[in-house]
Amino acid sequence: MTSPRGAVPACAPRRPGTAITALTAALLATLSVPLVAAEIATSAQFAWSENAGWLNLKATGGDAQIYSDHLEGYAWHENLGWIRLGTHTGGGPHTYGNSTATNYGVNRDSLTGALSGYAWSENAGWINFGPTDGGVTAKVETGDLDGYAWSENVGWVRFAPYATIGQVCGSGIDYTPESWHMLALPCLPSGETVAGTFGDGSLTDLPTSGYSVANTGWALFKRTVTSTPSRYDMLPGTEALVPGAGYWFKSYIQPWNDRLEVTGTPTPVAEGQGCTSPNGCVAVPVQTVPGQNRYNLVGNPFPYPIDWAKVRVRVGGSSGAIYTPSQAAGLGDDAANPPVLSNQIWLWNGNSYDTYADATPGMEGQLRYFTSFWVNVLPGAHNQTVELLIPARLDLDLSQTQTFDSTHLAGSDSGRGSSWFHALLDWLLPTAAADPGGRWAVGEVLPGRGPEERPLRGWARQPALGPAPSARNPDFDLLVTEGIWTQSLEPKDARHAAHRQARFEGREWFVRLKVDEPATGFKDHNNVLGQLLTALDGPDQHDLIELPPYAAPWLTLVFPRPAWGARAGDYASDFRAAQRLGPRGRVLPGLPAGDWPFEIRADRPGGQVVLRWEGDAAVLGRSRLIDHRTRQIINPTAKQFATNGYPVTLTTGSHAFTWRFLGGVLPAR
Repeated sequence: MTSPRGAVPACAPRRPGTAITALTAALLATLSVPLVAAEIATSAQFAWSENAGWLNLKATGGDAQIYSDHLEGYAWHENLGWIRLGTHTGGGPHTYGNSTATNYGVNRDSLTGALSGYAWSENAGWINFGPTDGGVTAKVETGDLDGYAWSENVGWVRFAPYATIGQVCGSGIDYTPESWHMLALPCLPSGETVAGTFGDGSLTDLPTSGYSVANTGWALFKRTVTSTPSRYDMLPGTEALVPGAGYWFKSYIQPWNDRLEVTGTPTPVAEGQGCTSPNGCVAVPVQTVPGQNRYNLVGNPFPYPIDWAKVRVRVGGSSGAIYTPSQAAGLGDDAANPPVLSNQIWLWNGNSYDTYADATPGMEGQLRYFTSFWVNVLPGAHNQTVELLIPARLDLDLSQTQTFDSTHLAGSDSGRGSSWFHALLDWLLPTAAADPGGRWAVGEVLPGRGPEERPLRGWARQPALGPAPSARNPDFDLLVTEGIWTQSLEPKDARHAAHRQARFEGREWFVRLKVDEPATGFKDHNNVLGQLLTALDGPDQHDLIELPPYAAPWLTLVFPRPAWGARAGDYASDFRAAQRLGPRGRVLPGLPAGDWPFEIRADRPGGQVVLRWEGDAAVLGRSRLIDHRTRQIINPTAKQFATNGYPVTLTTGSHAFTWRFLGGVLPAR
């Protein structure tokens, strides 16, 4: 096995022995473990992979340890299982050779803390801690892990300090003045109100006198979804803030220590039907209006990220029906009828929306710490009690099982501010009608008065609502059945494992496209194309809608699909069928060839961006990138592009490309 990020050990290790197989998913408690040279910091116990999700470096039973010259033990990943950091045990001086399946592991430079070498996961394969264009450091002073490791199967794995589990409200987030942030309260704030939570004397310490002051102050907004059309309302400084609600935040004033922070008590949780955590859930109501969809702004109520796939949708109150996000969208077996909620969520990253779903390979994601998200509530939810059940982590001791007043969570007309608040919306949130060209005034405009409103110039209308087409495949169904019966997996986990197995066997694949603007730090890494056994050549459940950017300046990558009829629009993912059929419906060997048009878009022509890609080496070798403007055809595996990406000057607001897959037989990994 080889890797473009560096050579890997000659052969893969066998399944770990009883010391590991006896451990189960119940061993997720983040208790301290005895470390020798530098303990992994609680604030750095989680690592993030864009393709696979969160990794826990302090799981009970993992015994992850940092020594002066190497790492030992295991890390836990809820999707990938146990990841072994090295074959050596017992501490003491040691250096891994990383040449065979018996001497692999992660080494550490005792002077700089830089890590190198390989960890192993049966599900993810080799994970390189010292790739040529990345690298991870274990800080000598604190034990924090920082940087990027690389896995051929799941892509980049980011190590960085995230919310501290030991702190009730977490450690806060960095904030850059004059930027928009989708804000959520990670706890029940002790300051209670807008002013008390973020104003004078708080950890954020913004001047209370500056609240709602045009062009120099700061403000917080909510989305009112029951009006027609939906609208944004500025919150009065005296309005109470509650976890589970979503807000938009903007400040022209620099917060204390350049961070948004809060103090408070743990978010109250309640045990109830449908909650996926024995520690309880927060039930967040969502709503719409007759015959229309409404994008609701919902907040993550906890001081840590939550897997979107673990959220449940409850319809009908405390004893109502329970659905996964996909089932709530009308997809799969036992689906809601009518569908009540899209299975997508959208999160603003500062220059574009990232979108995730619960059952699309490469597009699984999480509710972020201190961050709110959009969820699209469908017409079928009208006149029904629809709630998102957001679960507390399994590894926390949350003894509270109380409920709290959730009347502030759904976007209703109650609490609308007085007319002077409405006037202030003109400087912070000009309507699309105020811009005769249909464009955005720099830094100040919301997207077309809200995601469900009319599109902006250059962007397609939102595709038709309702369940997306889906495909059933007997080969995929067999893999799912094997996962349920031989590995005792839940159906959702069995489908996830089936897609992973199909990729290992060369029957499915995906490539991630990423665009970066080095001068500004803007990026859009949330774009995937590929072929799945459960996908169609036209629109299907795995093709996720891309929302127009929230505010300028912006940079994004989209798959425009104007020929998709009622579902024509701009997409963040485009998956096609992974089988070729003969004239009599017989499955032919190999994967079909195909073209995937896409565009890089920005509001500022003249910018210099870099297009990059990630995927299996065999897939990249059978692909070509076509630049429509220069007519250049690029081999993605060419060294100059594989290492540095493809530079692009955006001479206009968009630059068109096509990703071409040549088809054929992919080798099993």
